[in-house]
Amino acid sequence: MENKLKATKRYQGIQILRGVASLLVVILHIAGIEKDFPNSKLLSSYFNFGVVGVDIFFVLSGFIMAATTNIYSASYFYIKNFWKRRLLRVYPLYWFYSCLALIVFVLPSSMINSSRWLEADLISSFLLWPTKKLPLLFVGWTLSHEIYFYIIFGLLLFLNFRGRILGLFLWTLFVIIFSQFDHVKSSPIFNLIFSPLTLEFISGVLIYYFFKKNKYFKPYVTIFFSVFVFALIWHYYYRHLVDFTNWQRFFCFGLPSAFLVHGIVCLEEEGSLIFKTRLSAFLEKIGNASYTIYLSHFFVLSVMSRLLFKVIQILEISINEFLLHILVILVLTFTCILYGLLAYSYVEKKMIEWFKP
Repeated sequence: MENKLKATKRYQGIQILRGVASLLVVILHIAGIEKDFPNSKLLSSYFNFGVVGVDIFFVLSGFIMAATTNIYSASYFYIKNFWKRRLLRVYPLYWFYSCLALIVFVLPSSMINSSRWLEADLISSFLLWPTKKLPLLFVGWTLSHEIYFYIIFGLLLFLNFRGRILGLFLWTLFVIIFSQFDHVKSSPIFNLIFSPLTLEFISGVLIYYFFKKNKYFKPYVTIFFSVFVFALIWHYYYRHLVDFTNWQRFFCFGLPSAFLVHGIVCLEEEGSLIFKTRLSAFLEKIGNASYTIYLSHFFVLSVMSRLLFKVIQILEISINEFLLHILVILVLTFTCILYGLLAYSYVEKKMIEWFKP
């Protein structure tokens, strides 16, 4: 197969996976909210497996950064512009929803539990500086990992291709060695710097570099392998209620995510008809809005779940419990997607234009 990859190429498969990852995170939090509704839950603890959406995002981020940067050694101005573009892509929208979270949490009639606001470190939350507490916008902890990756990866851009591969290897080695020390685990900043989750970003970079060099496995093999591993872990993890460490998470979630990303990208390059379907087009649109969905879904779920609960109580709706829960899950998921698509068009895209370097 002839290599046609270009740094500026837009990968439909990557956007589809971003859409899938965002929906997994949404379902994860719907499962947590559903327990507040009457009688038995439809979404069992098995749906906590939606946390894998974060690991997929990390691998995708590494792939995208490698695909959108030059493989040759870069100048200071190129790297400065790289950092500027990444920070402007992350922070404005994150600050928008963090401010919304701050407003909601301090309102006396808050529809969201305001106790978390009392626990959050506001300055660290807005700067995405790691602490022992979750940020005000709790999904911000993943963005702290993103920012750290951008900083180090940006430094690696000073090197040529071989130097960059060596740098990634040394970075991996440092993570493996220093993550074992107790003082690293007790320090939020060192815990971030030497987190095994960093290897998920690195694996995404390596996937692109190996793919660019025509070094790849058959796509259906890697996709089947990742799905098979996910299925095994899904069953074992929640049957035995294992509390995964970050290293276990990397091997059980991160590596299969890397194989999945590799398989999807290779499948797209082969021109698979899967990417011509309406479902693919729909997931791609969700992928385009995935950052907005990721940051906003907790607000949407909080408001809509309470609204649905009140409507059910007031109207005394008598419906089969199973059908009721199906309806609630569909409405919550649909609302998150609808808001995400609208906010992406009218908020996120506007911000991208305003803060464009």
